[in-house]
Formats: sequence, structure tokens, C-alpha cells
Amino acid sequence: MDDPCLTSRAVAMTSLGGKNPDPADRWLQIIKNRQADASKILDAVDCLKAEGCMDHPRRVTIVIKAFSERRMWQHALRMLDEMHSFQIQRNEITYAAAISACE
Repeated sequence: MDDPCLTSRAVAMTSLGGKNPDPADRWLQIIKNRQADASKILDAVDCLKAEGCMDHPRRVTIVIKAFSERRMWQHALRMLDEMHSFQIQRNEITYAAAISACE
């Protein structure tokens, strides 16, 4: 089976005329897409992690919100917990997103 991370990066580079895009952009677009199913979200999050792109509270908050919208509260709380391993400082917005996942 093809690696979705590598395939998507190649598609993104082709669509931008060979320019080197931020590797996180493609995955964040998928994650923000309200029509994306849970498996696509989980794949995109795995690719963000594999490419070392979970490096900013904003990106983690986007992921937590996507999990919240899909009622995947366990994944949202796990992501909040993983922020420590990514060496990312939690903030009020990230906590609020995680809390809303549990409502």
C-alpha cells in the first residue's frame, strides 16, 4: 500500500509548480474539512506527527477541534496529553477545545 504522507506531499508539490510547500498545510486542510471522515483525520494526524509538524499550539488545537467535531473525545484528550511529548505549551484555547470535545 502507498504511504499517504508521501503521496500527498508529491501531489501538493505538483499542484504548486514544484515549489516546496509547508508540509503541514496539506494535512491541516484535510483535518479542517468538515466532510472528512474519522479515518482521514487520523491518517492526516499520523502524517503530521511523522513529518514533525506537530510543533505549534495552533496546529494541535486544530486537530483537537476536528476530533471534537466528530465526537472523538478520547482522541482529543490523547492529543492534549501528547502536547507534552511534542514540547508544546498548552494554552487557554487548546484547553477550551479539549473541554468542548467532552461535552
